[in-house]
Amino acid sequence: MENHVAFWAGVICNGPGLEAHHQILLEWCDPERAVEQDLAMLVPEGEGVVRALDLGSGPAASMGWKIDGRSVEVTAVDPFALYLNDVFEFRGLKGPPVRSMQTSLRSLADFNQGLLFDIAYLNCSLSTFADPVQTVRDLLAQLKPGGAILIRSPINGAAAASYFALHLWNLEPSDDGDISIWRPDRRHSLRDAVNGLGFIEAQVLPQFLNIVIRRTDGEAPVRDEPTIQQLSEAVDAEVKAGRLADAMRMAEQLRRRSTGASLVVALTQSAAAARQAHRLDEVQAHLMEAKRVASTLRSCPASVLAQLAYALEREGLADAAQAVSDRIQPRGARLEISRAIAERRAWGEQTRRRFAALHAPIVPLGQECIPFDVAMRWGLADRVVDGPFTAGVFYGDGPAKLIANGFSDLFDPAAHKIARTPSGVEALTLPAYGAFLNHQLGPYWLENDKSRLIDLYRERVTAFAQAVASPSVLFVLDQRYPADLDLWAGTLEDIVGQGAFRLLVVRFADIEGPAPTDPRIDVAVVPKPSADYVWFDAATYSTPAGLMFERGIVGAMASSLARLSS
Repeated sequence: MENHVAFWAGVICNGPGLEAHHQILLEWCDPERAVEQDLAMLVPEGEGVVRALDLGSGPAASMGWKIDGRSVEVTAVDPFALYLNDVFEFRGLKGPPVRSMQTSLRSLADFNQGLLFDIAYLNCSLSTFADPVQTVRDLLAQLKPGGAILIRSPINGAAAASYFALHLWNLEPSDDGDISIWRPDRRHSLRDAVNGLGFIEAQVLPQFLNIVIRRTDGEAPVRDEPTIQQLSEAVDAEVKAGRLADAMRMAEQLRRRSTGASLVVALTQSAAAARQAHRLDEVQAHLMEAKRVASTLRSCPASVLAQLAYALEREGLADAAQAVSDRIQPRGARLEISRAIAERRAWGEQTRRRFAALHAPIVPLGQECIPFDVAMRWGLADRVVDGPFTAGVFYGDGPAKLIANGFSDLFDPAAHKIARTPSGVEALTLPAYGAFLNHQLGPYWLENDKSRLIDLYRERVTAFAQAVASPSVLFVLDQRYPADLDLWAGTLEDIVGQGAFRLLVVRFADIEGPAPTDPRIDVAVVPKPSADYVWFDAATYSTPAGLMFERGIVGAMASSLARLSS
């Protein structure tokens, strides 16, 4: 209790280190603040006053005060309201339009004399009640039929906080769609707590739960459409299976039905599907819309903001990524993510200034996807080329042969063969060039005699041709050390003509190969990353080990650019 009251007293008084929280509190106290969209959409249609309950409100209801012109009568309840209201009085502060009350739910029912609520809101507070099961039952008894409760909670937040202070209970999704309310000595079912008074729809965000309980006084209605959670999972499944047209249709349906933090997730998923389909004009549009939505939310799960920040960074939108990461709570998570994004952004800015006069594109030659992705998130999005080798694996001298043949087989449907991945997804290969086009999986790229695939590679070959026509070019090979470096040097010399070039070969320390004899070839030896590095997993490539590994690659790029400029 003392920690809780001391924290909020510091926020009310704008104490040191709590300025951001104080600003949020001022927003809560604004009588013109609209009720959050996640809540507003739960209010039954009609006219008249909307009656709302904010349970565990702290010093002020955070839900808002107006819904589309309808007046909202908010009741805010907090077990420490008397102490917090005294701080407002002592400081002579105006406070919220309605002060929080210190009462029990059953006393509140007597006070209201039978008046029922339209909506109830528990923002990270259900886990603080001594008996959360009884709290849910008492709340349902005070809702109108058709009324709803919105519960927000971190997944297993009490365990993460070591059951400190008011962190008493964990909320955790179950495989059968139920929500477990537990602590080490006991476990309850939210479905059993509702016990026929309503139905539950839970959306499982990364590390966070949005739970809606709608009072029905009977069995849950038969649903003829998937839940938001089911749609979100289906979008991911369709992307992984390469059914991108279906994924984008589902993503559109998900965006139409989502609000708040779930809309941020939906837009981020839509961007991922559009990226896989190479519909690049849609990718940034979805991500910037997600950033805009996130900026309007009073709170948003740290994991949702983190995924959005990483996606923005991946597209070269470092400033937007930093702005999103700066909103992440708790502070420890924000610092780790912001540190990684800030380091990559600062490196990119420094490198761009250093080589501003050198108009040299970076052209990956495609044995892995790492050079392209690393260059993108380290601030070189305006320099790295999305050519024919950025999204596939080419073994041996396959890229050199494809270049020598003018890329013609990329546009010949008969040259592509279909293979099946271990997970059963169909993938395209170019056997004559040892090529596996592992970013173009599934039926989306096979339809109409591979017309989308051919159009995509025409774009990429055009980008490659424009890049190699530059006065200077940096080519990058990675991981698999070529047996014949002279072949590569000759091939690149043929295609750049009178232009200057360097070839950077990035290899792990345990991969051996001949030393280059051509002075235009650089070899960078980088240590193998630790087990917690996965180049496409944002949560691992921003770890200290991931940053160290990637610094080795982008540092080698900068060194080669410096030699090219001299």
